[in-house]
Amino acid sequence: TGTKTAGVINAGTVSVPDNWSLNYFYSHKNGTLSGWTQTNLTITSAGKLTHYINDSTDTYGLNLTLYSLTVDSGGEIDVSEVGYASQQGTGKGKVITGGYGDGGGYGGEGGRNDTDMTRSNPYGDYSNPTELGSGGAYSGGGGKALLTITGTATINGSLLANGQSANSGGSGGSINLSAATITGGGTITANGGSGGTIYSGGGGGGRIRLASTANTF
Repeated sequence: TGTKTAGVINAGTVSVPDNWSLNYFYSHKNGTLSGWTQTNLTITSAGKLTHYINDSTDTYGLNLTLYSLTVDSGGEIDVSEVGYASQQGTGKGKVITGGYGDGGGYGGEGGRNDTDMTRSNPYGDYSNPTELGSGGAYSGGGGKALLTITGTATINGSLLANGQSANSGGSGGSINLSAATITGGGTITANGGSGGTIYSGGGGGGRIRLASTANTF
């Protein structure tokens, strides 16, 4: 147990119970997770699920298949700022002389520096997003949460894949949620990070896909 900032980084083997209530910080670092497909996962108001931070390669992400998912109010699946590192990724931002720079691109173009006429390009599949967000000149991109739910996904908390805000913004990452039913009144965002100053560009937005037979979200 722990808090939203202290808990478990899994690089080993975890056997997941059929009914798991997550009330602490849990970061997935490509460890082995057994039993996920039959799990009813509830992320409580004290819980946060994320993945380990990437650098220059697409190494870590959340790619989970569950029976049901409930994110309580205050609970989080938050892969913000754990995508590609600064100046990394397909849509990486460029450093400009003077400590400024371009924002990272992914779902949209990254914002440009006021003296540079180029923009960081979007990339990936808008209809089935699976990519990490790219870093800006001085900031990390959003990560990726790829969630397949056999039954119902109830989102009253937050699903976040935002880019980092710094002196140039990282792009948003990917949220790809597929379920038989999606319901709830929470928040789902994959925003680009702020550029921080008028001389640096903000990050482009990420990509979000919600696929379901019934949707009352």
